[in-house]
Amino acid sequence: MLSVFQPATCASTVPVEYMPKRTAEYQGSFIQEVYNISVDLAPLLLEARIPVCPDADSGGCSPLHDAPILLLSPGYRGTRLYYNVIASALASEGFIVITIDHPGERISSSIPMAIQSTATPQKSPT
Repeated sequence: MLSVFQPATCASTVPVEYMPKRTAEYQGSFIQEVYNISVDLAPLLLEARIPVCPDADSGGCSPLHDAPILLLSPGYRGTRLYYNVIASALASEGFIVITIDHPGERISSSIPMAIQSTATPQKSPT
């Protein structure tokens, strides 16, 4: 799964969910368990929003097409959704940012028009 953040000049922004509901619920309890913290982060992840330009076709947005491309990988056991804020900030600095989930290496993934999948964490290669 990919996410693309494209630099643009916008007259206004709209708040968009940080990550899909099912992913936020899963990741909140996963982070709580892995890092042994008492707080469930799911409500925070569910309420989080990032500002984005409205649809380019609406006329309030002018995308920059000749921007350099930056590939942002979350690494082993990560999800691209953790880095939405960073990707958005990099795009606002003039980069086209592409984030990716690596099949078999992520903890969970929400795929539009599909079911949620979870993977058992694998041991890091030595």
